[in-house]
Amino acid sequence: MKVVIAGGSGFVGRGLIDALLDEGNQVVLLSRSATSSLNVSQVIKWDPAASLIEGDLNGTDVLINLAGENIASGRWTKARKKRFWHSRINSVKLLNQVLAKTERKPRLVIQASATGFYGDQRDRECDESAPAGSGFLADLCQAWEKEAESFEAHQIPLVILRLGMVLGRDGGALAKMLPLFKMGLGSRLGDGKQWMSWIHKDDVVRLIMFLMDEKSPRGAINAVSPNPVTNREFTRTLAKSVRRPSFLPVPAMALRMVLGELSHIALDSQRVKPQVCLEHSFEFRFPKLSDALSDLV
Repeated sequence: MKVVIAGGSGFVGRGLIDALLDEGNQVVLLSRSATSSLNVSQVIKWDPAASLIEGDLNGTDVLINLAGENIASGRWTKARKKRFWHSRINSVKLLNQVLAKTERKPRLVIQASATGFYGDQRDRECDESAPAGSGFLADLCQAWEKEAESFEAHQIPLVILRLGMVLGRDGGALAKMLPLFKMGLGSRLGDGKQWMSWIHKDDVVRLIMFLMDEKSPRGAINAVSPNPVTNREFTRTLAKSVRRPSFLPVPAMALRMVLGELSHIALDSQRVKPQVCLEHSFEFRFPKLSDALSDLV
């Protein structure tokens, strides 16, 4: 199978490429550089900001778009928020333009999104049928998904992968938290009552490969564990896994002062349920946080 991945050099993409290659697939990487250290079959240089791509997608079986600037890369200045927006929307637009000229189109597009789509929901449980929330992240995800609907104009089935917090050894949120927790300085954020919807990186990779099957579901898919936890529980479980105490809580006001709008990532509450995965009998290897952290830490 020929799989083309945009954003494949990122945290999730690297693990996905390894898994695809292990199963004998041909993997093509869309990259801003003409070369890559990843062991892919081909690298196609592209630059969504400049609407540039030096190759075509003809004969692609599955197109996976994970491209988008990391929203936790720093304080949300106006310039950085603009980059978040353009990196996502422009990548979809460029892929759509290329597909319009492609004779043998993919049989499936898997497009990344995020559980930020639901906004801050406090204790309310959200499955894929829940409406979009409000705020910058929710607006960004809505625009991202709306733009991705353009793929369906080419009669290509579409999966929207709403990713929760991905936990892995080699990047993501856990890599940033672990040093503090190992020093005994990890602590809950605010009152700790906000829900965190998370997923082990291995389960994300397995889910994407599950969705590549022609009999798998289409549309919006919540890529999260079936067992979300509160920030208080997450903190307690992570501290226990590294055998360190949990430190004094960080006041929400202090987080907002230091991080600005970026604090929404830590303080917004999202209790997201992977209803579609459960209905289609997808088996999570790490359904519980304690098991995931035991494996990773």
